[in-house]
Parts: sequence; structure tokens; C-alpha cells
Amino acid sequence: MRTVGGLPFYGVTNTDGVYQRPFSTDRSGAMPKKNRAEIVPVEPETNDNGKPIAGTVIVTIPARYSQSGSLKADVQTGSNSLDFALDSK
Repeated sequence: MRTVGGLPFYGVTNTDGVYQRPFSTDRSGAMPKKNRAEIVPVEPETNDNGKPIAGTVIVTIPARYSQSGSLKADVQTGSNSLDFALDSK
């Protein structure tokens, strides 16, 4: 997610799709403001020949979700749960 007019930050989901936005090394969260979100898959692990390692899960996400401004999140003061419903088509 990228804060409008701010710096990008990165987070990784677990196997259940749960994520936290790291605020700093010792806490999570985001400044209350409007944000743009971009969702991109993690590149699969590869061997020395650049081929995916056997058993590695390859995740694809429609390109529209990684386009700047296609997803938005308005972070409010207090606890927030920001979920993005993604359509695979």
C-alpha cells in the first residue's frame, strides 16, 4: 500500500491471506489518511537456471490489482481491518 503523497510500504500475507502493515520494526499500523494499495505476487523461488523450484507455489494476480490507484484504503484513527475482494477474472 502507498500513502497518497507518501512512501510505499510492503507487507506479506500468510497462507490464510492475513497481513499486517509494518509501521516500524517494533509495531504495526498506518498513519490515518487515504492510501493507494497495489497487490503483487511474490516471485517464486528459482534454481540456478532461473526455473521455479519443484513444489514452489506460483501465485498469479490480475494486473489491474497492481496498477497504481486501482485499490484504495482510507485508514481511520483506531483499529482498522482493510480487506480487498479480488476477482480472478
